[in-house]
Amino acid sequence: MPASTEERQKDLIVKGFIEALERMIADVREHGDAGWLGSEGMDPEAIGQAAALAIPRPTIWSEQLGPLLTSSEIRDLLGRISREALAQRVSRGTFLALRDARGKVRYPLFQIDESTRAPYPEIRDLIHIFRDRELSSWELASYMTTPQPPLEGLSPAAWMAERRPAEPLLGAGAEAAAALSH
Repeated sequence: MPASTEERQKDLIVKGFIEALERMIADVREHGDAGWLGSEGMDPEAIGQAAALAIPRPTIWSEQLGPLLTSSEIRDLLGRISREALAQRVSRGTFLALRDARGKVRYPLFQIDESTRAPYPEIRDLIHIFRDRELSSWELASYMTTPQPPLEGLSPAAWMAERRPAEPLLGAGAEAAAALSH
C-alpha cells in the first residue's frame, strides 16, 4: 500500500531532522567540546526530545496571520506583476513583506482586497506608521491580525475587509505603534 503524501512529508521531515542533528554532533566532536555527548547524567533521549521541541512550528504564524503567499503566488494574484514591480512596492512601503529566519519572503494575504485583487489603500499608511517608529514588518503583521478595542474589537485586517472608515484604523495604528516602540 503506497504511503500517503502526509506520511511521506513526515518521513522527510524526520530524515532531515536526524541528518541535521547528526551533522551537529559530528561538528561538536570535531571542533567543540564533545564531553557533553557522553556526560554522566545526560539522557541522550531527553536531549533529542528537547532539540525537537526547540523547532518552531511552521503553523504558529500562519494560524495568527492567515495565508502567507510566495512571491509567485502574490504576483499572480496581483495580475501577474513582475518580480521587480513587487520589489518596488515593498521598497516604497506600499506592500507588506515578511522575511523569515531562513531568508524566505512571504506576503500576508490579509493586505489584499480579494474583490479587486489590489492591496487595501490603508496598508500603505500603516506600513509607514510602523516604519516611522522603527517597528518590524512582523510587528505590523501581528498587529494587523489581533483584535483591537479601538476598532470595536475587530482586527485591523477585518476592519479593512469590512470597508470601514480609514481614520479610526489609522488612529488606532498610530497609537499601537507608539505603544510598541516604547
